[in-house]
Amino acid sequence: MMSRIFGLTGAPGAGKSTVAKILAGQHGAQIIDADSFGHAALLDRDNERQLRRIFGDAIFTGEHIDRQKLGAVVFADAARLRQLEAIVHPWIKEQILRELSALTAEIIGLDAPLLKALASDELYEEIWLITAPFDLRLARVANRGWDAGELARRDRCAQLYAANAPKVIEIVNDGDAVALAEKIRRRMQR
Repeated sequence: MMSRIFGLTGAPGAGKSTVAKILAGQHGAQIIDADSFGHAALLDRDNERQLRRIFGDAIFTGEHIDRQKLGAVVFADAARLRQLEAIVHPWIKEQILRELSALTAEIIGLDAPLLKALASDELYEEIWLITAPFDLRLARVANRGWDAGELARRDRCAQLYAANAPKVIEIVNDGDAVALAEKIRRRMQR
């Protein structure tokens, strides 16, 4: 049996994780959370050594990378962000492909804010671009301590698909969870 693989992507606060939960809970999907690999990439000793060499001790607290310190450096400078991505993206991609090869579910969702950078589009049956109005996304990320400026800054760093790109299906998450679940149900019936 061949798995149906859906890439889930979107800007911060758009609802990727909510869509992943709906896919898992209502459609039996197995979900790969690329963010968890992103966190693990910063704990990998080889990655830590490379990042220390490039960014210095300023991004460390003790022996480990401090994500807030690293974020302050890379989100303020696109060139520095590309340096980080050149190290961690290949590592994350390797982990994702390893996990994908081990999964056997009929439906698999890859929840990845940076989906474009992590896997070839040919891998997916569809790429779901989860969108939501800025004000709604801002309300959703308030618990992260982000203000409008922080959300806008992270939006500028996002590597999103255009809604009209091949295989890309835009799913607008501008209502409640019930309405979103209905959109997903209808999409899965196609």
